[in-house]
Amino acid sequence: MLSLEKLTISTYTRGLLLEDDEIRNLVGEKIFPSIAPEDTLTPFIIYERDAYATEDTKFGISKEEARVTFEILSDDYDKGLQIAVAMHRALQGNHDGLYFEIVDSAERHKEKKFIQLIEFKIT
Repeated sequence: MLSLEKLTISTYTRGLLLEDDEIRNLVGEKIFPSIAPEDTLTPFIIYERDAYATEDTKFGISKEEARVTFEILSDDYDKGLQIAVAMHRALQGNHDGLYFEIVDSAERHKEKKFIQLIEFKIT
């Protein structure tokens, strides 16, 4: 049987971030699915579930895995990196039986914005 929490993991993860005092101090409630509203001031975070996969056995589903990528956009490199470190601290590890692990990260500069990319695998 498929568990809904892996399909809705992005929304759950947003809730975890909004509960974290440091994240809220850094970005407020500016954590959006896929795209931020047009006039949103930086810094802010957007997120997308990039993958959802299952492993099946003859007894049913034995493993579920989701991947969520976060983009932190900022006008200031150091501020963006500070948010990335805070996200790592807030999310890495076990949350109500869901295990979060960073599997990839990168940084970019585009359209005069600094971008920190962090991909989490959730099992």
